[in-house]
Amino acid sequence: MISVIVPIFRVEKFLEACIASIQNQTYQALEIILIDDGSDDNCASICDRYAKEDARIRVIHKENGGLSEARNTGLEMATGEYIAFVDGDDVILPQMYENMVTFLEKNPDINISMCEFQKVEELKDTMDFNVQEGKFCVLDHDTILKEMFSEKYEKYVVVWNKLYRRTIWKKMRFPIGKLHEDEFVSYQYLYEQCYIASISVPFYCYRKRQGSIMQNCEAKSYLDCTEALQQKLEFFREKKEKEYTMCVNRSLNSIVYYYEQARKNGDKKIATQLYKIFLKEWNRAKKVVMAELPKERYYYFSCFAISHLCCKLCMPFYWKKISFVRKTKNKIRRNYYFWKGKRQAKEKQNPNILSIEETLKTIIKQKCSVSRYGDGEYKWMAGIPQTSFQGYSEEMQQRLLEICKSNAANHLVCLSDGFGKLDYFTKEAQVFWYTFMGKYRKGWISCLQPEKIYYNTNMTRPYMDYKDKSLCANRFALLKQIWKDRDVILIEGEKSRLGVGNDLFATAHTVKRILAPARDAYSKYEEIKTVACKQDKNALYLLALGPTATILAYDLHHTGRQAIDVGHVDIEYEWFLRKAEKKVSIENKYVNEVDAGTNCKELLDVTYQSQIIANICNSSSVNNVFYRGKINDYKSMEMKNGGKLWRS
Repeated sequence: MISVIVPIFRVEKFLEACIASIQNQTYQALEIILIDDGSDDNCASICDRYAKEDARIRVIHKENGGLSEARNTGLEMATGEYIAFVDGDDVILPQMYENMVTFLEKNPDINISMCEFQKVEELKDTMDFNVQEGKFCVLDHDTILKEMFSEKYEKYVVVWNKLYRRTIWKKMRFPIGKLHEDEFVSYQYLYEQCYIASISVPFYCYRKRQGSIMQNCEAKSYLDCTEALQQKLEFFREKKEKEYTMCVNRSLNSIVYYYEQARKNGDKKIATQLYKIFLKEWNRAKKVVMAELPKERYYYFSCFAISHLCCKLCMPFYWKKISFVRKTKNKIRRNYYFWKGKRQAKEKQNPNILSIEETLKTIIKQKCSVSRYGDGEYKWMAGIPQTSFQGYSEEMQQRLLEICKSNAANHLVCLSDGFGKLDYFTKEAQVFWYTFMGKYRKGWISCLQPEKIYYNTNMTRPYMDYKDKSLCANRFALLKQIWKDRDVILIEGEKSRLGVGNDLFATAHTVKRILAPARDAYSKYEEIKTVACKQDKNALYLLALGPTATILAYDLHHTGRQAIDVGHVDIEYEWFLRKAEKKVSIENKYVNEVDAGTNCKELLDVTYQSQIIANICNSSSVNNVFYRGKINDYKSMEMKNGGKLWRS
């Protein structure tokens, strides 16, 4: 059973929606503890009415003592194996606790599960939660601390987006009379955990209110939070040096922020107090953290310790210097790799890669399957971090390496033709590929077989990077011959929309679509493959899913299907039709290589919608949620499926 503790004070406008969202959880074994903290509005009667209607609800009426005291009262009353907190003006999505408790029950060595949250303005009466996918990720102790002191800090410090085993709160309580009460306790229970679980689904809806405690007590808020930060610094002073350094960096940065806000509000007394606290903590920490703290951050704190004015005068020049040095180093590095790549292209032996035309004619004649490797696939294969539409996966890395070295009959492995002299490329493409090869050529060559014949990845990218664009019409004509009179099944990202608005697949007999996530498609790999294998074995499968398509083409080939990785073919064709001279965004199509190219609206085209036979974006490892409606009407939603809302 889960004990859900709800502190309540002057939230009558939002309380019914809050209580109903807890009642309507798909996990029904709940003890709902409503703590009326002396609220002088209609909250008490609302609580009593709900308690009469639902035996799971317990109401405690008490004199006003603040949020901490209310939560502590709830902890004393709680009898459940698990503890959760919900603020009286917030709401939670129906499947929040079912997912969290199920994971904890399957993993007895983990004591805390955590979800994302979404902030909603006070006057907003609708919310959009289209939860398409999400998996629990288990974080180890080092990762917990690293993220706790990162830009993800807020998710870790709050208590209401988590589900706890009861043992966490056996001795721990919130400090009475303090604001930012979460700051005083969260680091203590998080530090004790070897692991916690986190799911990337915003199950919790947090309302930002002008009448909230934090909004009305700004000065006290700064001082209380600073006191919590001081206690945290003292706690971590006895821990590992690296952990203490992370705490110093985050905590002192927060104190500087509170100081500046106090000055901005004209509260000189509070600002002076905060500055003295900063000096005390920095003087205690600076020698210890000197080796671990980034140089620019050390310089920033040192300047601020001299005076606020010194910091304002000196730091802009320091940042300009740092920026100039970094840009100069990056430029030198890029030039080095460019000339190294250009030299190696002449001197080194290159893999045997056939031309685009030879590749296309081979596919037409032999009905081959195709896995394509570009710069991104190499980086994923080599385990090189990159910011993109696909996250890193060790399994994906091993599969890409396996397929690159494979020799399956009638399956073509394609490589980018960026290894040799690149006179046929545009200047921009030459700079990119010479630089890339100067940096990664040795590693890529080690993944290849010297005597093997490879085919051309640019078979689906025959336009933008080439100087001579007169060859492109023939290349696209050859591409269209591959699917002429064939039943085509497109497996694409949900916003790729291959062939929509052009005649790319006009020669195909029929076109059907399986939609997969636009981002992190590999996390759905088994589901995508399973759905694909249920379709016509004689159809032609065209795949556009980044590195997922490279792997899927190989696996579908081994089921007796013809599968071709055609990533970017539609975008290249759009650029060809427009005679574009540079990469541009295409309306309502996902173009990851262009700024604003990922902002796609919903497509209501009748033909396109009729072609969709499966949408894997709407399936996930958590129960699926789509809710759009008035937050305050949450209580009016009818119960379905035996009392469980929105159960997939």
